[in-house]
Amino acid sequence: MSNLSYTGMTHQGQVRGDNQDSIYLPQGGCSLPCLFLVADGMGGANGGKTASELAVSIVSEEFHQNQRKHGPELALRNAVKKANSTIYYKAQAEQDLRGMGTTLIGLAVLSDNRALIINVGDSRCYLLREGELHQLSEDHSVVQEMVREGKLTDEQARSNGMRNMLSRAVGAAAEVKEDLFAVTALEINDTFLLCSDGLHGPVPEERIRETLQQSLDISGKAQQLLRLANDNGGPDNISVILVRVNQSEYLPEPDEVTFRKNVPMTKKQTGATSSLSGFLGRFFNK
Repeated sequence: MSNLSYTGMTHQGQVRGDNQDSIYLPQGGCSLPCLFLVADGMGGANGGKTASELAVSIVSEEFHQNQRKHGPELALRNAVKKANSTIYYKAQAEQDLRGMGTTLIGLAVLSDNRALIINVGDSRCYLLREGELHQLSEDHSVVQEMVREGKLTDEQARSNGMRNMLSRAVGAAAEVKEDLFAVTALEINDTFLLCSDGLHGPVPEERIRETLQQSLDISGKAQQLLRLANDNGGPDNISVILVRVNQSEYLPEPDEVTFRKNVPMTKKQTGATSSLSGFLGRFFNK
């Protein structure tokens, strides 16, 4: 079991007229499992905020209700699918919400000293361990799909005009394909960062790493990350959640993959076969 410190903050930024990001973190402390969520909405002022709020509300409620019965992995996957269908069909039913959707990045810290990371879209989860910053999630964006296929380099991707176009989003289609990863053995001082692209877009990863290593408390580090994004133009809404492992009573031996281990979907988890393989056939511009 891990003793955690955590904080979460969101800011409108310097350009947008409203804040369509939503975050979720336990209030007044938590007993494991602890869930943390960041969602970055799209689809206009009403649609984007509605989608992100629905995502964090539904996923948190469904996960806590079902994780004991189904296990945390299946509970997380099912919670995201429930959020996806709710957002999608609400958008179909209400004209002013048409086209809404949201990214979602989630971290669940479990009582067996593991952590699960679930994501759809380009909001990210990082892990700072022993001074090194590791990106645990994979962006579901047009540009990052091209990087993974070898069609673009990382340097080319940073300046590509399509870098904000998503290839997956919660609520953008009737079905969703989420990624689920596990950190298989947590260590004391591990620090997780969940963030929207309002942070990782304008702020280089090296500056993020340097900030997380400063001698500030966890709230001060989150405030400094928001400040950096705004100082670099604040082109989008900015959301940050920091989670730090303070102590651990049970430290299992790490397996071959400690930082990130893919948790494959099983037939039991997926149910009907999804028709959404690879690109969705259309892209979602935030």
